[in-house]
Amino acid sequence: GEVQERGDVTFFCVHVFPADQREPWKVLRRYQQFRDLYCALAPPPGSIAATAFPRRHWAALAGEKLEFRRRCLEDWLNEVVREAQSCQPAWSEYISCFLEARLSTS
Repeated sequence: GEVQERGDVTFFCVHVFPADQREPWKVLRRYQQFRDLYCALAPPPGSIAATAFPRRHWAALAGEKLEFRRRCLEDWLNEVVREAQSCQPAWSEYISCFLEARLSTS
């Protein structure tokens, strides 16, 4: 994973590898966009998708703390995809939209 800074805005790079063997792509997402996805999915209490989402910090993160957040977001998104495939098929549309290359990064 990567982190990109644009001015005072931090983006997390998500590498997308489609199950249908199409060419992979990457998208840049802000923490708030991950949080919006989390809120849209409303994972059931006690599920990994509910408990693994990294909390919001009011101060800007840097260094090891920023890398830790990146890893947590990556782990969380991987878990959400697994849960969508196994027991939460209604999440698939939200996840597809989140991973769409044309989604605005603003």
